[in-house]
Amino acid sequence: MRSEAEVARIVLAEPIVYRRRRLLLGLLAEEAHLPPREFTVVGGSAGQQYTEGRIPSDDIDLLVSDRAKVAAILRSWGFVDHGKMISRKDWGVFIDLMSGSYEGSERLTREVATPYATIRLSAIEDLILGRIREVRVIPGQYRGKAHIEMAKRAYAQAIVLIREHYDDIDWAEIDWHARRERLDDLVADARRRARDPRWSAPENLRLE
Repeated sequence: MRSEAEVARIVLAEPIVYRRRRLLLGLLAEEAHLPPREFTVVGGSAGQQYTEGRIPSDDIDLLVSDRAKVAAILRSWGFVDHGKMISRKDWGVFIDLMSGSYEGSERLTREVATPYATIRLSAIEDLILGRIREVRVIPGQYRGKAHIEMAKRAYAQAIVLIREHYDDIDWAEIDWHARRERLDDLVADARRRARDPRWSAPENLRLE
C-alpha cells in the first residue's frame, strides 16, 4: 500500500484542482483494485472533470462497489469521517463516498486514464439531463430567489457541457428522455445557446 506521505507528495504537487482530484482518484482506484465499472465519479465532480475545472465542485461525488474497502484506504491516508462524507481538510478534499451501482446510461459512461488506474465518469448525457431537470424542479418546489438562482446556474452548467462536448453527445439518448419528461423545449433552447457565440456562462457556476 502507498503511504500517506507518498500520496501527499503526488497529489499536492499538482496545483490545478481538477487534475489533483483526478490523481487522487486514480491512486485510490489502483489501491482498491477496482475496475472502472465499480469506481464512478458522478454529479458535479464528473462535470468538473469533463470541463477541466470550468464547472466547480466543492467535493468529490464517488460511487463505488465496496465503500468499506475504499473508506479504509482513505483513513489510512489520514482522511476522517464526517457523517457520510470522508475528508482531509488540509488537502482541501471532501469525498461523498457512496456504495451501489450506476443508475444512469451505463453504455454512455466515459473512462478516463490516469497514471495509476482508469476511472469512470458518469455519462455526460445524464449530467446534462440532470441539470436541465433542475430548471423545472427547483423553482417548482421552492420558488425562493436563492433557489431560482441555483436553477439558473444548473441550466448554465448544462449549456457549458453541451458547448464543450457537442459532437460527442448522444443526442438520441437525450431527446428520448426529453420527450418522455417534457423537457424538449429546454433541451432545444440549451442546444441553441451552446451554439451561439454570444452566449457566455455566468461567473458563478457553483451549485453547492
